[in-house]
Amino acid sequence: MLPLIDLTDGDNHFRVRVRGRSTPGVLEHHDRLDAELLLTSSFVTGRLPMTLSPADLRAWSRCLDLLATGQDAVWRDDNRSPAVTVLPHYEEYDSPAVRVEDPGRSDVLVVMPLGLEDGWVEGQRGLLERVLERWPSEVRETRPGVYEWRR
Repeated sequence: MLPLIDLTDGDNHFRVRVRGRSTPGVLEHHDRLDAELLLTSSFVTGRLPMTLSPADLRAWSRCLDLLATGQDAVWRDDNRSPAVTVLPHYEEYDSPAVRVEDPGRSDVLVVMPLGLEDGWVEGQRGLLERVLERWPSEVRETRPGVYEWRR
């Protein structure tokens, strides 16, 4: 497993770990990645399986761009579970926080404050780069619903 997201302050931990290709060798699903979202704190522990597409990885990169400028970033908020919002400044706790909502399965919403060190966005960008290096996009969609291997 390889971490895509790993945010912790020692007490609270939010992670998304990539387990590998979802359906290796099947052209239209080859680039999808099986992953799991994990939340751990002294109060709550949760795990949600998820499948990531290349578009999800590009969207996470755009979220990191927003977070680097101090803006909130919403990832996977397109009626898929889980939806993740990263708040670089959560006023209630005067710290960054992660909001995870699972409307499609459990209907649970968790907001976890995190006391993160400076440079945490750059650290997350490094994790994304490692995932992209290990599981590069090997398929391209030439027309809607038509796929071919990259050469």
